[in-house]
Amino acid sequence: MRANPELKFEFLLARTLGRTVSELRSTLTYAEFVHWYAAYQLDPWGEYREDVRAAVIGAATVGCFASNKVRPSDLMVEWDKPEISQEARIEGYLARAAKKGT
Repeated sequence: MRANPELKFEFLLARTLGRTVSELRSTLTYAEFVHWYAAYQLDPWGEYREDVRAAVIGAATVGCFASNKVRPSDLMVEWDKPEISQEARIEGYLARAAKKGT
């Protein structure tokens, strides 16, 4: 599914509309699907949007107390990439912070 963003979106749309993918395919025209997909590209909804919102709030909160600037992208979970260990993530953050501090 990672290699096919349209299929991934099809499942997201079905879940959003409270239908199965099979129901969606039998009632939704391709033109309407393309319009839904275009609308999502302009204004995404669902879990991704909530993750972005949480990262913005987190970066603003951390920014009040940290000497280094934290970007929302630093706090985003990258679901399509293989997960790295918590230790490796912390070590990477500390290494970047050390570089910025020198």
